[in-house]
Amino acid sequence: MKVFKCNRGASVVEFALVALPVCILIFGTIQTAYVVWVYNLLHLSVNTAARCGAIGSTTSPCSGSGATLSNMTTTANLLFSPLTGTFTANTANCSGGYGLVGSYGATVVLLFNVTVQAQSCYPIIPPP
Repeated sequence: MKVFKCNRGASVVEFALVALPVCILIFGTIQTAYVVWVYNLLHLSVNTAARCGAIGSTTSPCSGSGATLSNMTTTANLLFSPLTGTFTANTANCSGGYGLVGSYGATVVLLFNVTVQAQSCYPIIPPP
């Protein structure tokens, strides 16, 4: 009976049972927040770069002075920093305008590779 009444070390056992699931939950939340941040940043950079190309803007954050793919790609890379993504022209889904497709490969939980993609298309706006 004395063995059943002794509760020394119970908190260590409870901690061992609870610590791993809590750490996994916290790490998973951080990884999910990172992927959502990358998704939002990629959409922002692609939309802004396509808009800069469509209106031919030269003001910040637009780089260059024309609506070329290299200027849109430079603008997208500038806005997507500190990360580096892959940006290509969006010719398949953007007829009559300027578009850009961006993608970024993220590693989740050190095991899974997730590719985040964003695309944008803006119509050509002639100067007044």
